[in-house]
Amino acid sequence: AQLAQRNVERSGLSDRVKIINGDIFKEDFSQATVVTMYLLPELNLSLRPTILKMKPGTRVTSHAFDMGDWEADIEIDGPARAFYWVVPAQVEGVWTITGLERDKTILKLSQHFQKIGGTLQIGSEQQTILNPRLDGATLSFTYLDRDKSPNHVRMILKNNELEGTYKGKFYTEIAITGKRL
Repeated sequence: AQLAQRNVERSGLSDRVKIINGDIFKEDFSQATVVTMYLLPELNLSLRPTILKMKPGTRVTSHAFDMGDWEADIEIDGPARAFYWVVPAQVEGVWTITGLERDKTILKLSQHFQKIGGTLQIGSEQQTILNPRLDGATLSFTYLDRDKSPNHVRMILKNNELEGTYKGKFYTEIAITGKRL
């Protein structure tokens, strides 16, 4: 840890990198934006709840071992095995979306870590969202409007509200917001 800290200082990164030599179950690393682990599988699983409470978008890497049913965003096999995750925002639930369509719009999302799915209800019409993706705090998906034209939605979770835009058939970006019901 001392050698690593000296290397950080020599590189001029002291304002951006902090080396902590301590008990990972006692130290507060909740403000970290990058977590690198070289732990046994049981320890990875024990740390998983703490990591999932970190700020969405926090990047996590692990050498050799995964985190159980939390599938890695990227898995590297080679001479050494590595896993990479981005901490997902908690978006599961029912949202009312304003600005998407003239009728009342309800977005229902299910979530298993970064894997999401759901439905969009516009007035009385309901459809499955297409190509859903959750990358940190950024939610994106496609839906079909009344004319069956694809509309691309991109929203970011901020302070428990969704803010973003959608692009329709004319590729004009229109601002939208979402509130949790």
